[in-house]
Amino acid sequence: MLTLLLEKSPCLEYLKIGRLPSVFLFPTNGKTWNRLKYFSLGRGWHYGSFYENPVDGPGGFPCSFLQDAASSLEHLDFREIPMEWYDSEPFIPPLPKLKTLRINGLHYERLPFPIYPLSIAFPRLEQLGIGPDISYFDPEPVSMWRDKREDIWPHLKVFIFEHRVRRPDSDGDGEIERTRSALRCLTCINRGNSLQHLVLEFSWSWPQLEICSDIEGELADFDIVRDSEFRNLRSFRSSRLSILPEGARDLLSKALDTDQLTSFDLVFPLCFEDEPAEEIHFEHLRGYDWARGATSIQSLGFYKLHIHRPHRPPDNLNDQEDHFVARFLATFPNLRTLSIECEFYHLADYVSCLLQILRLTHLETMYMRLVDDEACAQVRQAARNKGVQLIEISDQSKIPRPWSKAWGKCPSSGGVNFEITRV
Repeated sequence: MLTLLLEKSPCLEYLKIGRLPSVFLFPTNGKTWNRLKYFSLGRGWHYGSFYENPVDGPGGFPCSFLQDAASSLEHLDFREIPMEWYDSEPFIPPLPKLKTLRINGLHYERLPFPIYPLSIAFPRLEQLGIGPDISYFDPEPVSMWRDKREDIWPHLKVFIFEHRVRRPDSDGDGEIERTRSALRCLTCINRGNSLQHLVLEFSWSWPQLEICSDIEGELADFDIVRDSEFRNLRSFRSSRLSILPEGARDLLSKALDTDQLTSFDLVFPLCFEDEPAEEIHFEHLRGYDWARGATSIQSLGFYKLHIHRPHRPPDNLNDQEDHFVARFLATFPNLRTLSIECEFYHLADYVSCLLQILRLTHLETMYMRLVDDEACAQVRQAARNKGVQLIEISDQSKIPRPWSKAWGKCPSSGGVNFEITRV
């Protein structure tokens, strides 16, 4: 039925299929789909798998079908990467006009996914989203990323990497390092100057994937980070990856200088139970003094912040009864949105910090925990008094995503559009 429908729709522009049965075969009769711009293919795991079925076979990845649409296809979105894409010479359909690519793997695939072949098959990408179920990356050939960094995806504006597989163990240290190298190469193409939105989201806090700093001075490819600029970066999103202040400065400071950066996240480092967490976090935030007062900043995210009574308060830690975080936020004159995720022993300390933030800033929206908790009644009242909207931060769908407007949209030219949730 679907095969016949496709064959009778030569003017098809938009095709989205939710679940594909393992017996379905895409038409490969040589017909050219020269108006198809958007193709999305989701999978239900019980419906078969691209990982198991051969390319162009029943239930397999429709390589030939996509090649027939190569002259027009601009947006491609699918789950489950075909096994053939992991080969040393991967079988990937060349799509010279593709602008947006969103792909996902399966969490039980432990093979490192090679990234460089994608740049050959899709040379004009502007938006790349990977994950969240791809385990590891293969950065080879690293020499090409270094020597051709001005030529690989010169128009890449959005890079999103989301990772939600299990916590890594020591057996995967080598693959983690290779993944970090691949992420470093990806973010630094064109010296980072084409990137407008960078998202690095992990389900765990992985200090091993800190791509912006060379903590031990042993990274052979770290020089590509050091001489990158990121002048046009508008947003940086990462709610789990803690970056050293020096690395964050390399990533963000030039975009602040050019008034491009409007939003960034700051993740505080993990602390052991016997460590003075608030003192450590105070020093960490002080390392971001270079960002204070930036007029372009409209949105900030603070994550993994410990609000504990310090064992021995450093000089000026909380002078004048203002929390150091509140004083830092108060320096941004155009800050309107704050996402803040805290850990605390005493709820009263959490409430006190939020009240100080509301008093010292000019927020319009604050994402926080325990919005409706009885203990936060003062916070709700203070927010109402200042016209601030409070939203529960656990609802990730409501967290602002400045990069979402950059993703390719469904064609609206009045052409033929099909959206099929289940076949």
